[in-house]
Amino acid sequence: MNSSYSSELEDTPENRKKIFYKQKLIEGYDEERDITFDQTLIVTYSLTYKLYQQTVRNRQIERAKKYLEHPSESDRWEIEESFRIMKSEFDARPVYLQRDDRIKSHFLTCFISLMIYRIL
Repeated sequence: MNSSYSSELEDTPENRKKIFYKQKLIEGYDEERDITFDQTLIVTYSLTYKLYQQTVRNRQIERAKKYLEHPSESDRWEIEESFRIMKSEFDARPVYLQRDDRIKSHFLTCFISLMIYRIL
């Protein structure tokens, strides 16, 4: 890791391999508990992750534009979003199951969790 306090980072192959961070000491007072505290905040930044998030965001914007042009074709993105939630939020993969009953149970658990997640 590299400590950097520059607000502008040059997008170079070398910088894309690095994780930048800032560290800041926060001193405060908690009125509710009547105590003082010291807290160290560490914020990390990665150019590679920034580019990944930009790509994801751009794809979502494109899907939204397509939906506005053709609202009747909206069901597919909801299905894709549900699978993306299962893969990222629920860590549903990899699955090392072989018996059919266990595979079905795992799928059912993921599906019920997704339904609850979507409802909330």
